[in-house]
Amino acid sequence: PIVSNPIEIYCNPEVTILSEDVCEGDLSSFLGVSTFGSSQLITSSFWNLGGSYSIQNGSISSSNIDVIYNDCDPNPYQVTFSITDANTCEASDTLYHYVVCNAVANILTPDTSLCGPSSFNISADPNIYNGSYHWSWNPNLQSDPIYGASLTYSGGQTEDPNPLANFPENTSTNAILYGFQLETWVDQIFIDSTGLQCSDYDSLFVNIYPRPLASAIPSAIDSCGPFVVNFNNISTPYNQEDITSMNFEWYVDGVLINTTQNFTHTFNSAAFNDTTYLVELYATSQHDCFDDTSFTITVYPDPIATIVDTGSLIGCEGLTIDENMIYAQEFINNNDTYLWTYTDANGNIITSLDYPSGIENISNIIPPTYTMTQDGDTVIVILTTLNNHGCVQGTDSVQVITIADPVAHFVVDTTQGCHPFTIQTDTTAISSNGIYTWIVSINGNTYDSISTTGYSTPSFTLTNTDNLADSTYTISLTVGDPNDCDSTYIIDNIIVNPVPQASFTTVPTSACADTTIQVNNNSIGNGMTWLWSVNPSLNTIISDSSATEPDFYFPDNQSGSDIIYSISLEVTSDQGCQNTITVDDTIHTRPIALFSINDNTCGPDTISPTNNSSFANGYLWSISSSSNPATIVNTTGFEPNIIIPENNTQDSIVYTLILTAITDNGCQDTDTNIVTVYPTPLASAIPSAIDSCGPFVV
Repeated sequence: PIVSNPIEIYCNPEVTILSEDVCEGDLSSFLGVSTFGSSQLITSSFWNLGGSYSIQNGSISSSNIDVIYNDCDPNPYQVTFSITDANTCEASDTLYHYVVCNAVANILTPDTSLCGPSSFNISADPNIYNGSYHWSWNPNLQSDPIYGASLTYSGGQTEDPNPLANFPENTSTNAILYGFQLETWVDQIFIDSTGLQCSDYDSLFVNIYPRPLASAIPSAIDSCGPFVVNFNNISTPYNQEDITSMNFEWYVDGVLINTTQNFTHTFNSAAFNDTTYLVELYATSQHDCFDDTSFTITVYPDPIATIVDTGSLIGCEGLTIDENMIYAQEFINNNDTYLWTYTDANGNIITSLDYPSGIENISNIIPPTYTMTQDGDTVIVILTTLNNHGCVQGTDSVQVITIADPVAHFVVDTTQGCHPFTIQTDTTAISSNGIYTWIVSINGNTYDSISTTGYSTPSFTLTNTDNLADSTYTISLTVGDPNDCDSTYIIDNIIVNPVPQASFTTVPTSACADTTIQVNNNSIGNGMTWLWSVNPSLNTIISDSSATEPDFYFPDNQSGSDIIYSISLEVTSDQGCQNTITVDDTIHTRPIALFSINDNTCGPDTISPTNNSSFANGYLWSISSSSNPATIVNTTGFEPNIIIPENNTQDSIVYTLILTAITDNGCQDTDTNIVTVYPTPLASAIPSAIDSCGPFVV
């Protein structure tokens, strides 16, 4: 069955949640807006907020509530608000509420103090919730880029989490505070396409301290060495700080010497040059800001006086002091002035013709010229050097001494003689021992010389190559000592008389024996006399042995050998000088002509001689008669045939046969024989009959 009860249908209430998404840590405000249904009374309400939170305002049952979520989440919280009215009708609304995690603005680089110019990278925390980075000057500070600081971004983008901070030098006298602000955020896009940007901020403060001033006042910057310099430190750290807050380092030529505020140092000089030291002051403030300054300290070397000996300081009379003996060694950086002073052994200033006012403080690197004219003299040469800086002068001195000369003296045994003339020397008692040097000279040229250690008495043979004029020689003896001092003694006008020149020629220079020759006298000399001689002299005859040109007779010679006669001429000048010359003259041997022959014959006939000649190598035959001449077949033959014609006369015919024997030198001898040729007899008879009957007698 159908039971019909009346049923009342109530209208439900409605509810709507009003809220906005928030960033982490922000207040999440929720408002539940209810619309009544049939009942006008909401009896209960309840918030289901999800997550962990803390209520700041309201309550779970109030229509509005403010909470702070303890966590952020990239996923939204599901928030539900439920209401119940008096009719127990319910309504609820749900929304997605985002609590966006905040970006983390955390500058990892701590606040710092620096000295400019300086640069360093600022590092931001690379949190996962950081999407963007933005750097800016801290708005609470007045320090901004007007001071020249800057940020350099990688790629030129301010989103760089590690920009380079650049700070210029602080040229002021106080610290400059720079502040940087970092803003970070992440762009959160929700499912409803709305978005929320949750930022965070952090600041960095950098103090840029001023560069200190390094400064000091030296008590002197140059002087002669060694000298002490006090450096009064007047450095300032700036920033209203005291000098005692600073640290200092003092360097000399790169070597750390001291770390005190003020500095005292002794600077030594070099021996020969200006010495320059570099002094550096490094000043550091308590903020490690640094400055330096430097000073050049010049130390001048003292003058140096050095006399250089280039010659002997000991010598004989006439020793000259000049640049060939000494000079001042030049030190360009030490000396500006060189002064010479000459004194005697007692300290008295020496004068000379060139320096009548005295040789004192004469300025030159070359010493004044002075000749010491006395033996046993002493000159003290003083060199004083100065420089333009007033450094201590330098001095040096030497002694120049003249010593006594040795004595040379000698005699000779004679001063004149004929060429060649030997002269003997002999020293005397006043001649000193030493190095003996003998020199013989003629016309200024050395003819002979001898040098010995100790006494010597040499002899010299002097010559005169002229035949008419005297030669004049000079002999000098120089006695020296180990100090090269010497004394010379001279004997001149030593005369060497000329020796005449004996000279002649013979006419002829050779001849066959048994002859007389003449001479041509060509001798040269002054007032000469003559003396002639011959060797060998046997059987020779000189017409006048003291004549200028006598005749010489030489006897016959058939020995088979030539005889050489030496003819000598001795000439004597009016000064008694002699000269002899010998000229050989050859007297050739003559041959011996000798032959035999049949001394009678009847013609016609041919006869031949037998030649017994000696020393000949040439022959000449001749035959003569008063009539009926004979014929010699070969007149120069050794034993020629001689054709004798028939003697048709009634008397004998006498022939004279002559042999001339001849040597190579043309010397001759003859031999003669007589040949008688008898006439041919006449044979004749008268027969008693010239014919008959025989036998018959005629």
